[in-house]
Amino acid sequence: MDLILSLMESYGYAAMFICMVLENANVPVPSEIVLGFAGFLISQNIFDFWTTFIVACAAGLTGSI
Repeated sequence: MDLILSLMESYGYAAMFICMVLENANVPVPSEIVLGFAGFLISQNIFDFWTTFIVACAAGLTGSI
């Protein structure tokens, strides 16, 4: 879990996308942690809400395919 959080702090949307793709491809990465931390970064004005929303939706679709 600490690895995921540090990756998101360092690499931003790209790390969020990769973690969400892995979670949707049934690799045991908890999306609740990824999206919860993304929400925290939105509240700190580090992430943009709509960009985060689009990246999360695209990652969900990509991982499911």
